[in-house]
Amino acid sequence: MSHVKNIFSKLIVNLIHSLSYSPDGQIIATGGLDGKIRLWDTKSYMCFSTMSEHSTKVTGIAFTSRANTVVSSSLDGTIKAYDTKKYRCFRTFKPDLAAQFNCVIVNFTFNNFEGFLNLF
Repeated sequence: MSHVKNIFSKLIVNLIHSLSYSPDGQIIATGGLDGKIRLWDTKSYMCFSTMSEHSTKVTGIAFTSRANTVVSSSLDGTIKAYDTKKYRCFRTFKPDLAAQFNCVIVNFTFNNFEGFLNLF
């Protein structure tokens, strides 16, 4: 938990709203009130990637079981999937009707992310 404490002390200005540890414990992903996803190294406490795809507050964030994908939800009505190796958003989900998402959950029973996407 000292990782989280150190990151929060460095990020108090960015107002983190959601946080998730990677399954291997090497990365922390944070979602901010500013709509940005940040990836943090748990050893150096340094932010090594910032992704600005959401237009408003990130309400939920979760890693897939292999830690190569982060999924986020936002009040902008989208769910986005990010590649943690290439540092980019590769998929955006938007419902047919207007919605605001308050959380996101990743089902770890699938062997790959495509299985999750097919059910979505």
